[in-house]
Parts: sequence; structure tokens; C-alpha cells
Amino acid sequence: MKIDLIECKWCDYKKDYLKIKDYKLWTLYLSESQPLVGCLCLVLKRHIIEFEALNEKEWAELKQAEKEALAALKLLFLPDAFDVMQLGSADRHICFHVVPRYAKPRTYSKRVFADENYGKMVTWQDEASDEIFLRLLANQVKEVI
Repeated sequence: MKIDLIECKWCDYKKDYLKIKDYKLWTLYLSESQPLVGCLCLVLKRHIIEFEALNEKEWAELKQAEKEALAALKLLFLPDAFDVMQLGSADRHICFHVVPRYAKPRTYSKRVFADENYGKMVTWQDEASDEIFLRLLANQVKEVI
């Protein structure tokens, strides 16, 4: 019996300009969508879809990578809080979204980012930002991580 594999966004990801840092087991990317400035995504290098399938080495490295990501975002944007989320229905590949939260609007590259749901669940706008803006932002995050 042949099982058709579903295409995986992360297993064949081609947008290297969004790569912030490669770890042994994870890769840190700038998110294509920036509803709040500084959104990042930690992607497991092996393809699994079930949260409970993460092993101890993956958990340990995830913790270190998340710590570095949060430190970089704190330095660059002074967020008031963070949401770290693992969402399993959209991308069928284990990844963790690191979303800085802001009590007051932040301006970056002449764009104003207002967190209208601060203190509540983040609302995600799934529209990609333009490449020039994303390259600028990714390069700035790379400099401090």
C-alpha cells in the first residue's frame, strides 16, 4: 500500500535569507509574517508532527535556542511579554513560534506595529511581509544572536 506524503513547508524550506541560526537539531527563522515585529520560528530539523515525539536532546537544544531567541528580541525591541506557541494544525511539522508582545505600539523601519490584543491571545495575520523588510529585520536579529 502506497502512502502519499503531504508536502512539508519546513522540510524543503528555500528562504535562506530568513534563517537566523542553525543549531544541531533546530533552525531559527524569522517568520514570513510579522504581525508584531520580531516574530521568530524554531523548526525541528527532523520531520515529526507529534509534540510528544520530541526526544530529550531535542528538548534540551530547544530550551537553549529559545533562550537565545528571547534574549535577542529583548535587546532589539524591548517586548513586554512573549508568547511561545507550538501550533500543529497549519504546518504539519514540529515548530515553535516565538512572538514578542507589546503593551504599546513599536515602530521599526517606519512601520508601526500595534499589539491590539496585548494581554490576550495573539491574533495572527498570515500574510508575508515584503522581502526587503524581512531581509533587513533578519540581518538585525542575526547580528545580536
